[in-house]
This record gives sequence, structure tokens and C-alpha cells, in this order.
Amino acid sequence: MITEIRNARASDVEALQAISEATIRANYAPFLGAWAVERFIESGASDQYVEDNIAGGTVILADGELAGLCVCKENAIDLMMIDHRLQGRGLGTRLLEHCEAEMFEHYELLTLKSFTRNDRANSFYAKNGWVAGETFVDQESGYAMVRFDKPRGDTSAAP
Repeated sequence: MITEIRNARASDVEALQAISEATIRANYAPFLGAWAVERFIESGASDQYVEDNIAGGTVILADGELAGLCVCKENAIDLMMIDHRLQGRGLGTRLLEHCEAEMFEHYELLTLKSFTRNDRANSFYAKNGWVAGETFVDQESGYAMVRFDKPRGDTSAAP
């Protein structure tokens, strides 16, 4: 598989919105419930997020096709998403490492938040050297979240 990482473009919006919706349905329904996921997607929030954040996004392509998106805001990874059909092939790790390297040029500590019940994502972050910290209830969504941190220079991955 040939991969490329580049800045997201306005022309990527529609394809990334479709990837986002399908990936949210596949990955979040098991722990949030299908009803909550459909309500979120039908609200347009997922599409709006992609549209609002495309200028600050980084994408990964696999064999020339969009495969994922990462949105960073200051020292935080605000969104990390790989097309659910392509997960487990190293694309997420490659995109995450790229975004970490760019952010570490400016920050000593990186952070992100994840649903506490998103075992697959939480295992992925831990495998890539992120350390789970405080758990909290997100005021906007009402869901339990966990904060992950990664300091500069910590390139160790958990066994």
C-alpha cells in the first residue's frame, strides 16, 4: 500500500464527511449505542466539524484515496480518524506520528481526549506511547472521557 500524508484541502470535505459518518457508525455504536450515533450524525455535527476544521487538518491517503484525518488544535489532537475499513493496517500510527512530530516542534506536552469506553482507540493510543490520565464527564456530551498525554521525547510504546 502506497501512503501519502498532506494538508487537507477544501476539495476533501465531501469524502472526509462520508468517511467520518461511516467510521462513527462502525466504531462508536458498540459503546455509545446506535440511537445516540444516529442522532449525532443526523444533527449534522459530524459534517459541520469536518467542514469547519478542514483548513487545519492533515490527511493520509492509501493508494491515492483518502483514508483518514487528523485535526490538531494547539497542543491537542482534537480528532484522529481512519476509515473503519482500513483500520489495523498501520495508517493510524503513521498519521499520528506525523502529527505528533509537527506538534512537538512547538509544544513540550501533547494531549487528547477519548471516550472511556472506546477500548480500541484507547489501546491504540497506549500502544503509541500515550499515557491515560484523568477521567471526566464531558460537559457538552455528558459522556465519560479519558485524557491522554504524551510528553516530548517519549517515543516509547507500551509492550
